[in-house]
Amino acid sequence: MRYSNCILGLLFSAALMGLLVPFASAQDRITITYWRPAYDVERDVTIRMVAAFEARYPHIRIDMAPTSSYEEKIKTALAGGVAPDIMAIDGPLIAFYAHQGALIPLDRYYTPENLADFIPATIEEITWNGHVWTGPLNNSSIAVYYNVDQFERAGIIPPKEISEAWTWEEFASHVQTVVQVNQRGAETLHGSLIHLGIDEFAAYIQMPWIWQTGGRIMAPDGMRAAGYLDSPASVRGLTVFQSLFLQHGIASVEEITEGFQTGKYATQISGPWSLRFYNEMYPDLNYDVMPLPRGLQQVTPCGSWHMAITSQSKHPDEAWLFVDWMTGVEGARRWARETQNLPARHSTYDALPELAEYPFKIFADQVRYTARPRPVTPVYPVVTDAVAQAFQSAAYGEPPAEVLKKAAIRIDEAVAYEQIVNEGLPVSGALLTTLAILTLLVIGGGVLALRRRLGHRPWDRLKQESIWGYALIAPAVCGLAVFVIIPMFAALYLSFHHPFLFRPGMPMTFVGLENYRQLFLDPLFWQSLMNSAYFTMVVVPVQTAVALGLALLIREKIKGLAFFRSAFFIPVITSMVVAAIIWRVMYNTDAGLINGLLVHTGLSKQLFLSSTTQAMPSIMVMGIWKSCGFFMLIFLAGLQAIPEELYEAATVDGASRWHRFRHVTLPMLNQPMLFVLVITTMDAMKLFAPIFIMTDGGPLNSTTVIVHYIYKNMFLFLKAGYASAMAFVLFCIILVLTLIQMKLLRRDTAV
Repeated sequence: MRYSNCILGLLFSAALMGLLVPFASAQDRITITYWRPAYDVERDVTIRMVAAFEARYPHIRIDMAPTSSYEEKIKTALAGGVAPDIMAIDGPLIAFYAHQGALIPLDRYYTPENLADFIPATIEEITWNGHVWTGPLNNSSIAVYYNVDQFERAGIIPPKEISEAWTWEEFASHVQTVVQVNQRGAETLHGSLIHLGIDEFAAYIQMPWIWQTGGRIMAPDGMRAAGYLDSPASVRGLTVFQSLFLQHGIASVEEITEGFQTGKYATQISGPWSLRFYNEMYPDLNYDVMPLPRGLQQVTPCGSWHMAITSQSKHPDEAWLFVDWMTGVEGARRWARETQNLPARHSTYDALPELAEYPFKIFADQVRYTARPRPVTPVYPVVTDAVAQAFQSAAYGEPPAEVLKKAAIRIDEAVAYEQIVNEGLPVSGALLTTLAILTLLVIGGGVLALRRRLGHRPWDRLKQESIWGYALIAPAVCGLAVFVIIPMFAALYLSFHHPFLFRPGMPMTFVGLENYRQLFLDPLFWQSLMNSAYFTMVVVPVQTAVALGLALLIREKIKGLAFFRSAFFIPVITSMVVAAIIWRVMYNTDAGLINGLLVHTGLSKQLFLSSTTQAMPSIMVMGIWKSCGFFMLIFLAGLQAIPEELYEAATVDGASRWHRFRHVTLPMLNQPMLFVLVITTMDAMKLFAPIFIMTDGGPLNSTTVIVHYIYKNMFLFLKAGYASAMAFVLFCIILVLTLIQMKLLRRDTAV
C-alpha cells in the first residue's frame, strides 16, 4: 500500500511538472512586435512566414499588427514611446526616420556577402550617414499600361523590351494617333493618365523625367537641392513632362476615377501592383504593358517597403532574427514568389524563372538595370511635397525653371532648418521663468478685472449674488483650462523649441525666435493665410445673410413649415466628412451630378475642384450649405424674441417692410448677430476637413488654408515647433478679429 502511494505521488508530481514547464517556458518567450500596413495578400503571406519562424525559434513570439492609416499610427507610437520592435518603412523615408532617432543601424548584423546580394539601387536606398538601416522586403518600378484594343485599332505595336523603349516624343505621337483613331461620339478619350496629386506616388512617378535628361533632385549627400533640382538638365526634363499636357495634349490635369479600367484613357503609368489588381478586379480588361519611355537616357524609379528595428526595441538581436528571416536569401525568395512583388536581391531574380516572363520581366529588368532610388535625405517629406508641387504647377502651365527654383529653395530651407535645430541651444530656464511670469500676470489680471467688476469687496458680492453660479460653471472652467488654456500656453512654449518627437525623454532644442523668423519668410504660410482670409471674407457675410434670410422665411406662416425647417437643418447634423465626400463626388468632372446637369442643359463641363479659380468657390458653396441651417436657428430664436409691439408701432408710423427690417429687426438681433459673426469667423479661419478631403490643398495650393498647412508641418514634416508658431499666430489673428467684431457691434448697440 505504501509502495502504491509513492507511485501515485510520483505520477502526480510528474503531471504537475508537465503543466508548469510549458507555463514557465511561455513566460520566458520573448515577444517581438511588428507593425506593417494592412495589405491583404502580404498580410496572409506574413502570417505564414511568422508561423514558420516561431517553429524555428520557439523562444520568440511575433506579435504582428497590420494597421490602416499606418503612417499616422506609427508616428504617434514613436512619439509616445510605445513603438513596436520592428516597423515597416517606405524606402524614401529611411533617412527621415533615422535622422529623427527612430531606428537603430544594422551594420553589425549584415555580412559583406549578404549586402552584396542586394541590387545597387537598393544598397544606395538603405544607406544613410554611413550606416545601413533596414532590411529590404521588396522593390518596385513603373511602366506604361495600355489598352490593347485601342492600340490594335490604331495599328500600333508597343515595345516589350526595355532596350526598345520609346522616347517621350515617340510615346506622345503614338498616343495621339490612338486617341484620334478611337475617338467616337461626344465622350472624350484621353491619351494618358499621369497622377498629379501632392503625394508620394505622384513624386515617385515624376522624378524619372528629371533623371532621364541628366538632372538630379538633390546632391549625392542629400543636403542640397540648389544647383541640382533647378539645373538646366532638370528644367529640360520638366519641360518634356509639361509638353505632354500642353503641347501634345495627351494628358490632363483632371483625373477620372477608374478611367483606364473603363476605357477613358488609352494608357496609364503605374507599377507591378496593378497586374494583380486588374486581373482580379477587371478580368475583361484587355491590357498590356510597355517599358517606361526614356529621355536622353533610360532611368526608372525603384524602392518599396523595408523592415527596420526601432530604437525603442528591448530585444534588437531577436528582432534581427525575424528581419533576416523575412528579408534574407530564402525569405526573400518565398516573399517574392507568394506576394508577386519585385525582389531586392540578385539571387531572387536568378532563382525565380517567373520574373523573366513577360510582362513581369519589364519591371524586373528596369529594377536591375535602370533603377535609381529617390533622394536619401532627412527632409524627404518636404522633397516629396516640393517636387509634386513643381510638376503640378508645370502641368497647369507655369514656367518649369521658375517652379523648380522655388522647389529647390524650399528644400534647402528645410535642410537649413534641420541644421539649426540640431545645433540649437539647450532649453532656456529664463524662457521657462518668462512664461511662468506671463501666466501669473494673466491670472492676476483676471483677478483684478473681476475685483473691479464686483467692487472693493468681491467676496461679499459673490456670496450674496453669484456663488451658486460660479460653482455651477466651475466644471466648465476646469475643462476650459485643461483643454484650451494650458494647451495654448504649451503651444506658445513649444513654438520657441524643436522637440525630437521620436526620442521621448530627450530635451527639446531651444531655437528662440527661429520658428517665427522662418514663418514670416515662408511664402506658403502667407499664401495659406491669404486663402483663409479669402474664404473668411466671402463665407462669413454670405453665410450670415443666407442664414438670416432663411430665418425670416421660416418665421412666416407658410405651408410645409416643418418640412423646410428639417430640410434646412439636415446638413448641420450630417458629418462634415460625409458631406465633403458627397460634394467631391458631385463636383467630379466626368461623372459628377453637377456636370451631368450642366451637360443636360446644354452647358459645358466645369473642372470645379481641379481648377485653380473654381476650387475654393466650390468649397465655399459646400461650407455655406453645411452650416447655414445652424445659424438660421440662432437668428430664428432672436426673431421670436422681438416684441410684436415694436412692429405694430412701426407700422402705425407708416414704416415699410424694409424700414421695419432696418430699424427694428436688425438692431434687436444685435446679440445673435454678434454670436453668429464670431462663430462663423472662427470656423472659417479654422477650416480644415473639407480641404483635407476634397482637394488636399490643391491645385497649386489654391485651397491650402492655414490649418491645413499647420497639419502638414506637424504630422508630415514633424516640425512641431514650427507648427505651434503658426497655430499661435492664428490664435492671435482670430482673437483680434473677435475683439474688433465685439467692439463694433457693442458700439452699434450703444448708439
